[in-house]
Amino acid sequence: MRVVVVGGGSVGANIAYRLAAGGRDVTVLDAGRPGQGTTGASISWLSSFPQAAAAEPAELELRLSIRRAFADLEAEAGGDWMHWADTLTWASDPQVCDRLRADWKASAERGVSVEVLTGSEARAREPALAVPDAAEVYVEHGGGWVDAPLLVETLLHAASHRGATVIEQARVVAVKQAGGRVTAVVTDSGREFGADVVVNAAGSWASHVGAMAGCTLPLDLRPGLMVYSQPLPAGPLGHVLNTPKLNIRPDPGGGAAIHARAESMYGRHGLNALTPGEVIEAAARWLPALAGTQALRSRVGIRPVPPGGPVIGPHPGLDGFYVAVSHGGIGWGPLWGTFAASEIGGSKVAALDRWRPDRFLASSALMTEGDGTCA
Repeated sequence: MRVVVVGGGSVGANIAYRLAAGGRDVTVLDAGRPGQGTTGASISWLSSFPQAAAAEPAELELRLSIRRAFADLEAEAGGDWMHWADTLTWASDPQVCDRLRADWKASAERGVSVEVLTGSEARAREPALAVPDAAEVYVEHGGGWVDAPLLVETLLHAASHRGATVIEQARVVAVKQAGGRVTAVVTDSGREFGADVVVNAAGSWASHVGAMAGCTLPLDLRPGLMVYSQPLPAGPLGHVLNTPKLNIRPDPGGGAAIHARAESMYGRHGLNALTPGEVIEAAARWLPALAGTQALRSRVGIRPVPPGGPVIGPHPGLDGFYVAVSHGGIGWGPLWGTFAASEIGGSKVAALDRWRPDRFLASSALMTEGDGTCA
């Protein structure tokens, strides 16, 4: 079986790794450099709080399996890309505080390890942090953050050792088909790659790749600003910080990687700060060592957010065309890799039924028109 994976980000790399490990003939095509698109401009944070409190049972089961999937992948693939660290979460708006308090109890009942600290107790665990003594700070155990570009590099290197071919600077411009089946993809250099299966793991470009195949795939694209600070004088952070308006994690360079959420942790996450300097200034409220410093660098990642959640599975409009796109592609990546490889190998994964591509297609009954017209 020849499989072409379009997109070398977290989702594509995980799928390619699993397919290559299963003996498939795999080619990965990335329009730029693998792991350097949205994957390389992400907060890359693993957490189940407060999300688990409102998750439906099927989603909750998958969400609670993510950490084990990462632990297994770390043991299997090796590399220094996984950083296990607790998350500190707090709010400032009274209504959000009340909701967090309720979600803490609900999450704990659903298997998430979360405890509540005072502000002084939180500062004792994270000396660089400035929170009021009276603050309620929730510490979630067992999560962490991922050096996502290094993870992609590790997975694709391992896939290459198992026979996969990885080609960068290869933008797909056409998906060929015959007799209702995919047959090949064509890149902007004119090179053609024959395929029995094409995996659309193109992230924010997944709608375009789908359109080339004549397959509908709507996406909400949300730009997310990431800002990277100068190294912190006292050394790197020991926790991920989920603050009222920012997500902050350690950065491999010794500074802080800051996602400018700019709105409540229960919001759509569609807002962004105007400048990197504003982000550093806002982060200095919680990390005083950043006051008066300049951003080391910044990036904008275009996050793909399919309506109704992830889109995983074969597209009914074209045999051999498999879709794998979701918000939170780094966190979900190991699961999507395992599930997609299983399904491409012929074993359907029932846990994915609620996220199939066919939910965006009208049935023949809905397409039937009435017999008359308005009088």
